[in-house]
Amino acid sequence: MLLTRNTNIDDSTKNKREALYYADLGLDNAFKSKHQPTIHNLLIKNILLSIDINDISKAKVLLIKAKENALETQDSTNFLDLSIQEGSIYNKEGKYKEALQVLFKAKQRYIKYAPILEGLIDGHIADAYYKLKDFKSAELFYKKSVEENSLVSPDIQLSLLQSAKEFFKETKDYKNGLYYSDKYYHLKDSVSKISNLHDFNELMLRYNTALKDNENQELRHQNR
Repeated sequence: MLLTRNTNIDDSTKNKREALYYADLGLDNAFKSKHQPTIHNLLIKNILLSIDINDISKAKVLLIKAKENALETQDSTNFLDLSIQEGSIYNKEGKYKEALQVLFKAKQRYIKYAPILEGLIDGHIADAYYKLKDFKSAELFYKKSVEENSLVSPDIQLSLLQSAKEFFKETKDYKNGLYYSDKYYHLKDSVSKISNLHDFNELMLRYNTALKDNENQELRHQNR
C-alpha cells in the first residue's frame, strides 16, 4: 500500500529525485565524518526514497551497504531497520512470500530491541498478505498495525491508518473502513493543528525579536 510513502516531501517524482540527490550528498558527507548513527539513518532515508521512486536496483545496492555498516556497529536496532526495508523491497518486487519470511524473522529476532517498530512491521506483513489475497490474515495485521502499537512518528501512524482504511474500502468492509477513516482524519487534523500552532509561535517569536531589535536601535539612537 503506502507504507514507504515519505510524507515530508512532495508527491511528484521530480521532487523525490531532488530529495534523493541531496540525501546522497548527505550520505557522502556522513561517510567522510564516520559518524555511524548518521550513516545508518541516511542509508535508511536513501533506501526509502529509492523505493518511493521505484528505483529498486539502487535500493538493493544501498541495502547491501547498510548491512555492511550494521555489521560494523553490531547494533540490533539497525538490523531491525534493515529487515523492514528488505521486506518493503520484496513487496515492491512482488515477492510477497519472501517479504513475509524476512518480516516474521525480524519480529522474532530483533523486535525486543525496538518494540516501537512492531506496528510498522505488521503493516508490511499486512501488505504482503493482501497481495497474496489472504484477506483474513491481511485484516488481522492491518488492525494490529494500528491498534496494538503506539508509534512516535505521526507520519508513520497516518501511513498505517491510510493503508488500513484503503484495505477495508477495497474489500467493501465499510464499517471498518469508516472506523479507520475517522481515526485517520482525526489524527491528520490534530497534526495539522499542531503544525499550524508551531508556525504561529515561530512567527510570533520572529515578530517579537524584530520588535526588540527596533527598540534597541531606537534606544541606541537616543543615547547618541
